[in-house]
Amino acid sequence: PIGTTVQYTINSGSTVSTVNTTNPFNITVPAVTINQTLLITSITNGACSSTPPSSWLINVSSSCVGFTECNLLVFKNGDGSATTTSTTTALPITIEQISPTTGAVSSNNYSSLFNITGTNLLTLNGSSTTNGFLNSYNGQLTVPGGNFSVGTSSAATASPKAVNVISSNGSFINQTIIPSTGSPTPYLNQQFRSVIPGAVANSFYCTGALNATVGGVWYFDGAGNFIQICNTPAINNCQNIEIFNGELYITTRSSPAGIYKIGSGLPTTSGQTAVSMITGYTSAAPVDFSISPDGCTAYIADDGANSTTSRGILKFTKSGSTWSQSYKYTCYARGLVVDYSGTSPKIYATVAANSSGPCNNIIAVEDNGNPMTLISGFSNPTLANTYRYSGIDFTPNSYKPITITTQPITISACSNNVPALTVVANSSAPLTYQWFRRAADDCGSPAVSQGVPSSSPDFTPTTSGFYFVKIVASCASVVVSNTVQVTITQLPTATLTPASFCVSSTTPASLALTGTNAFTGGTYTAPSGFTINSTTGVFTPSVINIPGSYNITYTIAASSGCPAVVANGIVTLIAQPTVTSIAYSPSSFCTSNGTAQAVTLVGSSGGTYTSTPAGLTISSFTGAITPSSSTAGTYTVTYTIPAAGGCTVASAPTSVTIVATPNATISYSGSTCVSSSTPINPAQTGTTGGTYSASPSGLTITSAGVITPNTSTPGTYTVTYTVAAGVCAAYSTTTTVIIRALPVATASVSATTACVGTVLNLTGGASGMTTYAWTGPAGVVYSANASVQSPTATMGSTSGTFTLTVTDANGCSNSATTAVVTVTVITPSASVSATTVCAGGTLTLTGNPASMGSYAWTGPAGVTFNPNATTQSPTVTMGTVGGTFTLTVTNNGCTATATTASVSVNQLPVITNSPLSQTICSGTATTLVNLTSSIASTYSWSASTANSITGFTASGTSTIPVQTLVNPSATTAGTVTYTVTPTSTVGSCAGTPTNYVITVNPKPTVTVNSSTVCTGVQTTVTATPNPLGTYSYTWTVPSGFTNPGNIPSFNTSVGGTYSVIITNSGTGCASASGSGIVTVNVAPTIIFLSPP
Repeated sequence: PIGTTVQYTINSGSTVSTVNTTNPFNITVPAVTINQTLLITSITNGACSSTPPSSWLINVSSSCVGFTECNLLVFKNGDGSATTTSTTTALPITIEQISPTTGAVSSNNYSSLFNITGTNLLTLNGSSTTNGFLNSYNGQLTVPGGNFSVGTSSAATASPKAVNVISSNGSFINQTIIPSTGSPTPYLNQQFRSVIPGAVANSFYCTGALNATVGGVWYFDGAGNFIQICNTPAINNCQNIEIFNGELYITTRSSPAGIYKIGSGLPTTSGQTAVSMITGYTSAAPVDFSISPDGCTAYIADDGANSTTSRGILKFTKSGSTWSQSYKYTCYARGLVVDYSGTSPKIYATVAANSSGPCNNIIAVEDNGNPMTLISGFSNPTLANTYRYSGIDFTPNSYKPITITTQPITISACSNNVPALTVVANSSAPLTYQWFRRAADDCGSPAVSQGVPSSSPDFTPTTSGFYFVKIVASCASVVVSNTVQVTITQLPTATLTPASFCVSSTTPASLALTGTNAFTGGTYTAPSGFTINSTTGVFTPSVINIPGSYNITYTIAASSGCPAVVANGIVTLIAQPTVTSIAYSPSSFCTSNGTAQAVTLVGSSGGTYTSTPAGLTISSFTGAITPSSSTAGTYTVTYTIPAAGGCTVASAPTSVTIVATPNATISYSGSTCVSSSTPINPAQTGTTGGTYSASPSGLTITSAGVITPNTSTPGTYTVTYTVAAGVCAAYSTTTTVIIRALPVATASVSATTACVGTVLNLTGGASGMTTYAWTGPAGVVYSANASVQSPTATMGSTSGTFTLTVTDANGCSNSATTAVVTVTVITPSASVSATTVCAGGTLTLTGNPASMGSYAWTGPAGVTFNPNATTQSPTVTMGTVGGTFTLTVTNNGCTATATTASVSVNQLPVITNSPLSQTICSGTATTLVNLTSSIASTYSWSASTANSITGFTASGTSTIPVQTLVNPSATTAGTVTYTVTPTSTVGSCAGTPTNYVITVNPKPTVTVNSSTVCTGVQTTVTATPNPLGTYSYTWTVPSGFTNPGNIPSFNTSVGGTYSVIITNSGTGCASASGSGIVTVNVAPTIIFLSPP
């Protein structure tokens, strides 16, 4: 159409873009030579169809970038100019191509296609009352539209409608305008919703709102004829139309809403019936749908209001003839398509924008269990509300029809020879086969996959059941075969277990029969003379009554295709055995005998020999025993012929004794010192029952070998242990025993008197002993340790003796004791009258005990003892250092010390103000004195004066306040002395009083003389201080006279008051102002008058 933009490349070169100006539009490309390729990459507002003209050179090819197999095609309304849920005017359509794995939108989309006559055949309104479904089938895509322009009002019922068919490679095939005049006029003034290609070229089926004349389901035969094939009230308000498994289905929102099958197969004539597939559908809002290839599952897109039971992707499953809802995925679902090619169905649905919800996207879920799960990696493309998604299907090139030309057949076979199930199917695409088995021929019986998907159509079953095969050509092309029954009879196996029986037994017997599958019900046969039940295999040994072996045969007849099975077993008939006795001669043997000793048997042979307890070397077949490899002891030997086939056990016992060859070891341990009174028992191993003896005489020993050392004579003895002869020869063994004399011990001490702490020398003997052990009075501390021959010992407070125990190399011990050591013990004590005192304070020390030889006290630095430090209980005057006092008491040459508790000394405060004085002038205020001292203190003070100073405070605490002091003398300085006593805050210790002196200097006085002069006459003004001294002068003079400055006297002829303040140059004290007045009189004028 005019305005179409076409983009193309040549030999993968750069993209060329051109816009047509004519209809039809021819693309003129540069010269194309041999082996060149023209690729049309996109067409806007047009369809792609490219065929090289005959004028092109050989081997020049052209193609369109069309559909990608198994991509999704989605019907999208809108151009961004209006909200699709509120407008009823016609909006343009885009068919978007979307990846099923990522959700990515392809650049190869179809927008406002097929503008052939100047109007837009792919224009439909965006109203929520109209659904735009597109459907692919039989390799074609059909899109419903309107043959009117964008912007047409009331587009839902506008006419004429149009059906557009697109090929599998994206090329436009044809457009069919649905007539709006004449007869018939399908969907005239009705909503037109869905269309799907038919089986005949250019044919299609379509649905819309029901009107008895123009609504319902229509068929277009491709030759210009429209047939209304169904218009019953049950399918009013039709939604989408689909073809599944060769049948035509529609959804309707009429009551009852649901999925209906129209007629049978793909009908082309009127009068078809609509049969509800799912009875009891609970929602009134089904939209799109899909039915599985095996017809057992249906998925319905529903955008109803009830999110609990109906709205969403609903899954229905069939059991028998009943459909029931299994579960659902909640969303406002509209368009829906399902990929059945994999293990689990993958469901793609549009969630269209409408007044009930905000969604406007595409979702992808996988039905791999309850609940369905989102497909990982799918991005869920989403639109603004100025667009709307509606119908969805796979690209038409995804539909690759599959034709089953030969269905599987029923199988009945033996398990050892099962033929393969097979199917013959044709398709333009490679096929994949997956077989399934059900326990029953019903959708309610789960379909269990058999093996793995394969390119081979053959499968050999191993289990009976109902089988069908799923054949996959692509995501959109999946069929299943007929279901056939497979009956497999398992080949039986049988085994007869040989057995023995007593020939005299009257009890019926049989061989044990085991096997697998149907192994019972066979027939038994036996040799001549052996009577057996052919059905049960039972026989009676006493009836046969002839010992021997007989072969029994068991046969399972051939059946159900399985061959006959034969099993054989041996029956052995034996006679009853007898045993009279067994015996060994002699019945006792020595282990030194290495010759096998035979047994004498009276009775039947064929039995076995056993012995108890364990330890006897015996042949189980001959009964011969070997004494030399047996363990000494008494054994019971039993000969046994076991019970068999009903014959009872026959046995006989005897007794045999194995005597060990005498062998022994003897030894003695423990003290063999002659001082030991503890009996010493021999340590004996080996043969018992012998007797002990010793030589020479002098050893006290019993026949049992017990030795008493303290009644024996020291010396060396040979002890002999003797076993008398019996079954074995006589035997003896010896050992040596030494009875040992005791060592000689001596002990002495260096002094017999001592003080606590005195070190004494201990001397022990004899030398060369193995160990030495000293013990002594309590509290003794040994140098090094008490286990040396001659240690030193530091005495404690206990008197007593020391004992030395010595042990020689033979382990024999002896002891010696020293003389008694007497210890002088002094226990002094020392105390102090107080533990806290001020520096310089007095304490009393108390020492004990009394009447000792001497006393000596020591204490902290600076302490003075009264009367001295050698008195038992002196007094002390403390210095400035605290600490403890130690008393040393001496008596009888022994000393001891005791220490008092620690004394804390609180220091005396010292006034630290500097300077300790100030000087003021009389009548002026003093400076506040903040008292300070060396430690935290409080203060008290008293004041006294010299020279009658007045104005001071006589006493006080804390600071010395501000005071105005007056010195009545004009010539002599006076003082006020403040005596300050500090008292420490800790311990209340009073420090040495300190004087603080304030000097009050006198205030001088000054007089100025007055005088009277005549005008113009000079007079002297003089300031006279009291007392005399050195001063500075500050004058105030009358106006007109120049201030003379710092001088005591000057001349003036100016009358007035002259005032001065003098300041003492030594004290800085200033006087009050002194004044004098100079009076100037006008001199008289003498006038001389001449006489008249």
